[in-house]
Amino acid sequence: MKSSRSSILLLLTALGISSCSTQYLVEGSTTDSRMEGMTLRLNQMRPGGNMAIDSAKVVHGQFVFSGTVDTITMATMALPDDFPLLMVLEDGDINISIENTRKQVSGSPLNESLYSFLGQLDALDGQLDPMCFELSHLTHLSRMSQMMTGRFQESPYLIELRSKVSAMCRNREGLIAEFIIDNSDNVMGPYVFMVSVCDNSFPLTRTCVERIISDSHPQFFIDPFVAQFMRDNHLTIPSNAFAATGKQSGKRRKRQ
Repeated sequence: MKSSRSSILLLLTALGISSCSTQYLVEGSTTDSRMEGMTLRLNQMRPGGNMAIDSAKVVHGQFVFSGTVDTITMATMALPDDFPLLMVLEDGDINISIENTRKQVSGSPLNESLYSFLGQLDALDGQLDPMCFELSHLTHLSRMSQMMTGRFQESPYLIELRSKVSAMCRNREGLIAEFIIDNSDNVMGPYVFMVSVCDNSFPLTRTCVERIISDSHPQFFIDPFVAQFMRDNHLTIPSNAFAATGKQSGKRRKRQ
């Protein structure tokens, strides 16, 4: 009887461990000739720093990663002369496509969602960056003119440009906030929050941060970076965060 109980406990333990693990398969292709013969490394993102967990050689423009991680996690793959390619390691088949002007990760639910968001963000930034540069330049000229003439006067164009930039910044911030809140029950929410609050070019306003904290899933606050951010900024988890509000892990809130 004792032996049977031990066997059952071992079986339950094994099932528990296997149910928590994540098996991934990453199949990639590239048209970048510089990558031929290169050994690529897949790095798991961890609170203490990235850790290499797999490697693959590019042969005839193809490469494959496969393995198991403890849980669904953010990961990166280094690229020559470019930013690392971001992805989510989750169960299922993940596809990477690397072309000269386009890099895409697809095939699994979280990666599809992540790259849809990144595509929208890139499109906004593509419009916003040159407008911000022009606004900065014209504002500088306006101030120089003020110093020389002693009179402060902005052109109607500069006033309109500043208004447009402000509106686009609000749209950008809203897009980021919605993505974080909608994914606050998985690894993408905390990651995008971390990158956004550390972005000096377009930092999140305190109002936006408070909205994210108010509407996020309880799981969001377990993330080490989020927890440290809350402590450093003397913020508290809202009392209703753990109430039965219908925001359950694995569910997505529908956009209004």
